[in-house]
Amino acid sequence: MNYGAKYNSPCDNAEEYFSRGNFKKLLGDYGSAILDYNKAIELESSFSEAYYQRGIAKSLINDEDGAVYDFNKAIDLILKIA
Repeated sequence: MNYGAKYNSPCDNAEEYFSRGNFKKLLGDYGSAILDYNKAIELESSFSEAYYQRGIAKSLINDEDGAVYDFNKAIDLILKIA
């Protein structure tokens, strides 16, 4: 499907990559969603919600080890903030 140029073009910041990853995940495009979450995390390493959502996407493609890592990382980041 063609969702427009913005579907795969560069984003301006971590939040945009995160939002686009969420959109792609909802569409079932888990691999592309993970790539967007990767970029969001690369730009903002303490983005706990990006780790969490990436973990969900990984679990949907049966990458249990990757999902567990991301869920644990999200928890660690949240506990550091609290």
